[in-house]
Amino acid sequence: MSHLFMGLTSRPIHAEMSVGHVEQTRLGMVDVFALTGNPQQVSRSAAASRKLPADLVKVVLMTEGEANFCQGGAEFPLRAGEFAVYQVSRSYRLTMPHARWRGVVMTLPSTALGLSSDILHRARQRAHCVDGTGQPLQAVLEGASSLRTSSPSARHRIGLAVIGLLAATLVDVDDALVQPPNLALRYAVLDSIKTHLSDPDLSTASLARDHQMSPRTLQRLFENEGRGVEGMIRDLRLEAVRQDLADPAMSGRAIADIAARWHISDASWLSRAFRDRYGVSPSRYRHSASTSPASVDSAVTVDTPRG
Repeated sequence: MSHLFMGLTSRPIHAEMSVGHVEQTRLGMVDVFALTGNPQQVSRSAAASRKLPADLVKVVLMTEGEANFCQGGAEFPLRAGEFAVYQVSRSYRLTMPHARWRGVVMTLPSTALGLSSDILHRARQRAHCVDGTGQPLQAVLEGASSLRTSSPSARHRIGLAVIGLLAATLVDVDDALVQPPNLALRYAVLDSIKTHLSDPDLSTASLARDHQMSPRTLQRLFENEGRGVEGMIRDLRLEAVRQDLADPAMSGRAIADIAARWHISDASWLSRAFRDRYGVSPSRYRHSASTSPASVDSAVTVDTPRG
């Protein structure tokens, strides 16, 4: 557990040792782990959490049995068919007291979700049911270990689909809880931005014109974002570059060509912004993505002595 999840520890409950089974599947920038085990509590200390990337999030989906999740001020039960979203860089505790439990854990970059910090904060405060929009997500996660494709590019694209399903599920739940004013208009503008990221004329003015409002009104629509509309466009284009760098099908293209595809022409800005957002340079990120195994798909038994 400590090797696979970097500093995670397991303590048995009413047993001499923790025993479990883990299967890992890599889907591009998404890692999926299917787990089962005896009654135990897994946790990561604050010291161990600080060593992990701040932009990584995890999702734990219970498929059989129950668990209790705790991170920060949030503590709630997780039943079969429910999942929790949490930060990797903060300490947490997950307790599985039942003799029979199964779950699926997914790790992914939070920036890939394209969701505001407010939505992610609210998502971490409660358990989420996989009814409705969450059903396709559950089906893909539970079936990840049985994928038969060996194509790294295919796996990368499946990973992007999983990220999209998770984002859709969290947005659907958040809309029902919060229902902020002008929500439909905000999402319409965001859809326009994502659809036209490769358009060189994409700007605050063009978006305002397309949605029949003034640029000032458009800016007010996203005033809680802090970065402004132009900042949102830059961040989404930077994320598009990151996704292309992780795509094996794009390995033959120069980084400058990939950046130009998303209308980023300043190499020094790209290097600085990419490092600030993802912690490494674009070339280093591409190298780490290409040298990581396309699929581990291995099963290991974890035995941890008491203490």
